[in-house]
Amino acid sequence: MPEHDPAREQALLARARAAGLLPPKTASPWRLFRRPIWAALPVAAAASVLFAVLLRPIAPTAGVDAVRGAPSDVIRLRAADPQAAQERIIQDLAEAGVRARRYSALGRYGIDAELPSPLPESVRGVLARHGIPVPADSVLQVQIEAESR
Repeated sequence: MPEHDPAREQALLARARAAGLLPPKTASPWRLFRRPIWAALPVAAAASVLFAVLLRPIAPTAGVDAVRGAPSDVIRLRAADPQAAQERIIQDLAEAGVRARRYSALGRYGIDAELPSPLPESVRGVLARHGIPVPADSVLQVQIEAESR
């Protein structure tokens, strides 16, 4: 069994480097970028998928109705029982063919609805019966609060 000779090992390594079989001893840190282009394809594909997932458009939540209108267009009503008034108006609108959304916040009961254009007489009659003026832009926004005593 031959003994380990560090001088001979260094000489062999130097000859291999000189012949181009091994990279130079002080290799550049840029040597990693000298790889073939196909070696970067899996990384590029993974980055593309991640980028597409992060930037995909967010779909609107199903079942959520968007109602147009400005806060100044809100019609304010007062009633002894605001929740009952809200239910009556929503039921009357439904009978006239209008789907309304109800909500309540801070002691006020609200109604949002998209009215058909042109406005049918049946819907016009429901609004008149409840003292609600016809909105200018076909968006009905009503807030009902309790009468002050």
